[in-house]
Amino acid sequence: GRVTSPKVAAFFSRGPKSLSVDVQK
Repeated sequence: GRVTSPKVAAFFSRGPKSLSVDVQK
């Protein structure tokens, strides 16, 4: 996988649902 930053890695760790929520913010 491609990890550009710790935040991105955290988002993927949380899962697609949390990722979508973070994106909306």
